[in-house]
Amino acid sequence: MASLASNKTKPTITYFDFSAAPGEKLRLCCVIGDIPFEDNRVKPGPQWSELKPLTPHGTLPIMVKEDDTVVTQSEAILKYLGRRATPPLYPLDDIEKQLKIDTVMGILDDLDKAWAPPAIH
Repeated sequence: MASLASNKTKPTITYFDFSAAPGEKLRLCCVIGDIPFEDNRVKPGPQWSELKPLTPHGTLPIMVKEDDTVVTQSEAILKYLGRRATPPLYPLDDIEKQLKIDTVMGILDDLDKAWAPPAIH
């Protein structure tokens, strides 16, 4: 039975069961940032069809925080995790560094979209 509930001790990141952006960026951020997380990998097909209506926008990735708050949008999740990392991977108080990081992330996102296979529906 599909569910979006967290395990209450660490965030749960849900994405398809393959190593591809945007889900892999989130997983790597957790590993590099020493953030314990539950890696919920969804298989395309029946498993995704069952979970999709439970997601806020019918898309992945999603992150369920320890308080069961569901967060969508990979860039928002990535910045949140980057700030939560020890030490932070995303600057907490330097807007010039944030701008540089956001610019590079945007370029990488554009490249990823240009190279990516068709979306899974």
